Amino acid sequence: MRNSPNINYTELTASHYPAINTAAVVTIAAGADDRWVLDRIWYSYDTTPTGGSLVVSFGGVTKLSLAIPAAGEGELLLDGFHNLTKNEAVVVTLASGGAGAIGKLTVKYR
Repeated sequence: MRNSPNINYTELTASHYPAINTAAVVTIAAGADDRWVLDRIWYSYDTTPTGGSLVVSFGGVTKLSLAIPAAGEGELLLDGFHNLTKNEAVVVTLASGGAGAIGKLTVKYR
């Protein structure tokens, strides 16, 4: 059983590249002895989004919420962003961006 975040780790990456006008969602499943750590998030919109945003939740509680008002690529260097509670799923959501917009999302975690 781990009593601290996963610092002796294997880096993992999860991505979601959905269709037009669909939210990109990466869900990291809860584990009984796991506290997930986020290190980096890459995201993009191919056109200017309507209501573009990025939200990170641990155990259903929003821990980070950002507006993304423009098209293009972005990167968040989180360097160990984590929750102190074990057995909680992490959900990272890039909002749909509106009609005609395609969003892409990749999360590096441990």
